[in-house]
Amino acid sequence: MIVSIRQYLIFYIILIISLVLAGVLPISYIRATEDVIREHAIIEAYTEHTLIESVQLVNKGLDLIDSSLNPVMEEMLSTYLEEYTRSGQDPGAMDLFSLKERFSQQTNATVDLYVFNEDGIILYTTEPAVKGVDFKNYPEFYSALKQHMKGSTPAMDRVVRSVQNQSDLKVLGDLRKFAYIPTPDHRYVLEIGLLSDAFADIRSEFSYQYMVGRIWDENPDIDVLEIYDIWGNRVAVWSSDQNISEEVLPLPSDDITQALRSRSGTSFGSPVQGDRTTILFIDLKNPQALSDDSIVAVIRYGDRLKEQLEMLLFQYILFGIVGIGSGIILALLVSKRISAPIREIVTDVHQIADGDLDHTIRSMHTLEFTELETSMNLMIQKIKEYSEEIERKRSEMLVASKIQQSIIPASFPVPEGFDIAAITIPALEVGGDFYDIFSRHDTSVTLVLADVAGKGVPAALFMALSRTIIRILTRWPGSPAGIIRSSNSIFIEDSGSVSFVTLFFGVLDAQSCILRYVNAGHNPPVLYRAERNLSTLEPTGPVIGLLDDPDYSEGSVTLSPGDVLVIYSDGVTEAMDPDGKLFTEERLYEV
Repeated sequence: MIVSIRQYLIFYIILIISLVLAGVLPISYIRATEDVIREHAIIEAYTEHTLIESVQLVNKGLDLIDSSLNPVMEEMLSTYLEEYTRSGQDPGAMDLFSLKERFSQQTNATVDLYVFNEDGIILYTTEPAVKGVDFKNYPEFYSALKQHMKGSTPAMDRVVRSVQNQSDLKVLGDLRKFAYIPTPDHRYVLEIGLLSDAFADIRSEFSYQYMVGRIWDENPDIDVLEIYDIWGNRVAVWSSDQNISEEVLPLPSDDITQALRSRSGTSFGSPVQGDRTTILFIDLKNPQALSDDSIVAVIRYGDRLKEQLEMLLFQYILFGIVGIGSGIILALLVSKRISAPIREIVTDVHQIADGDLDHTIRSMHTLEFTELETSMNLMIQKIKEYSEEIERKRSEMLVASKIQQSIIPASFPVPEGFDIAAITIPALEVGGDFYDIFSRHDTSVTLVLADVAGKGVPAALFMALSRTIIRILTRWPGSPAGIIRSSNSIFIEDSGSVSFVTLFFGVLDAQSCILRYVNAGHNPPVLYRAERNLSTLEPTGPVIGLLDDPDYSEGSVTLSPGDVLVIYSDGVTEAMDPDGKLFTEERLYEV
């Protein structure tokens, strides 16, 4: 289907606007979303911090009030212990009910007495309903009781819930103030429990229930806020739905039970999905008391954040629709304005694209299109120049490649008892790497591998010069070091200091298996012995072509059956894989 320039302009203007909106709006939306979530997280952290501080403040107030009874409790414990001693350390011989009446009159409250044995069982008590209660059913309290039995000092609990009977595993009894003292023989723990109507009145003033309502006032994201005591009893609850009573809320979950056991909090769910729940364990345990006043706070967040994010998404979608609509109107106006000159430019460009590089863009009548005309005509001229330059370089590369291929020997001598193999793999650019293998006038074979600095035709010419110099000098008797020194002098005379050559020159005596060599700054060849050890033939002198009178020393190595000598150029170690990683000498050694 053929479309007009105007249609193209409309399409591309709308496309550009759409791409801009697609790039800007999502980023802006993501940042706005992150800001909303970050703000919610800050409020959530602040809420949890405030909740912990509020609980600690309420607990501190209750502790101050409850501690005011400690002197009276200590006095009664002292009397209780004296009665135990007077009975011959036989709790069964004590008149507990007489003591109860005495203590109750003293405190103007109801006082009950208890005697624990070392198994944590109440053997004697003035409260019949709890006689025989086994406190091993309450492991943490039992552990504290056993530890206290080993001591000699009294312990004062806060006002806490009491056990009603043997089946009360949730500790749902009356509010009592308990005090404990171990017997001198460490066989029993004597306990006093003080019951008063004032305890409930005080806790109505220092109420967790009032506290959770204040917390919600600071964070309306909260859906349900609950407080549980150490036994898993809900002691306070607040719900955003005022019609929901405490009775219909779910009982403590396994997560709450786990928090009580591990004495640590947790979080689960996602605030974005509106099902975030945070469980906080607030440690209020007094090491001087047997009971534990720690609590667990459960914060269930609502879906206000989810609603905010949904509204934010709606707003950005609306922005996108308005932006695209505005883009369509703009595209219609702009395309109508500039479609005519664009059509002329497209016609000229098509003609140029067909190969007519001598064609120029026709003149326009506006400043912008005049600049475009000038730029495109200049571009066409540059394209012509670049095409000519590319063709010239292609011809040079072809010449350099032919020179290189003509230098590489098609065949070479292989002494008896040796295997010699050589390969060169051209890179994208023709370089100055070459090798040569030829026989001398005696029984030896000359091995040459060199790397001329540079690329292209100059490198190929210097490569030919280097090969010729070495071949000629090798015809006359001489040591490898002498041949390389002479080669260096001739190379400098002919090339000056415009190039240099790294070279490995070796003479292999096939009868003695001795390789005499000079390494003129070249990559160290790798010698892999039949005994599976590896060494390198390090440089014995500088590169050829830099110094007028260099000092080249000569190395030698004896080759044994099974030995492998690898002579290579830097093109091997600098080769790259598709990921751009170099082959490196280390990997060559591994191979």
